[in-house]
Amino acid sequence: MGSANKYRQGTLEAALHNFDYMLTNAPADFSLRPEILMNRGIALSMMKRTGEAVGDLMKAIEADPKQPRAYMTLADMYSQQKNRAKALETITEGLRHNPDTKSLQRRYTELGGKLPYPAPAEPVPVAVQADTDAAPTAEPGSTPSVESADSAPPPPAETPAAPPKIGSPTNPYCRFCPD
Repeated sequence: MGSANKYRQGTLEAALHNFDYMLTNAPADFSLRPEILMNRGIALSMMKRTGEAVGDLMKAIEADPKQPRAYMTLADMYSQQKNRAKALETITEGLRHNPDTKSLQRRYTELGGKLPYPAPAEPVPVAVQADTDAAPTAEPGSTPSVESADSAPPPPAETPAAPPKIGSPTNPYCRFCPD
């Protein structure tokens, strides 16, 4: 029995080294960073390094809230600490960002969450926010200002970064599609 545990510990430590290496050497905007943080958090939680695990899972969620497993692992740790309220709060937040995830829905009711499920978090696009801010200043009858708002160029922050070069010349969006 002891050797299986030792093997598991060794495997987790090896995984941890790999995650550490990737997080240290990958650029800060690396697209898989949130997932690596989540997986390192899960590994740390399995090693009972709760404080570090919570830190990684929180960072993973902050970087990408659409990671149901990060919320599940975090909630499980809170449950183990007999902190049911914090576990439910975590699952509720997870459901707001991942409204159709069955595992989160199940855990929500297990933890005593009331139906209906929490309302999905709808991120408001920047342009819409700017329009609603501008609306009160425009007078109800003044259509030209509304038109000028639409034709105005978007703020520089809005311009998307150039997509990474993947795929074929005929289909730049799918690296798996044949030409």
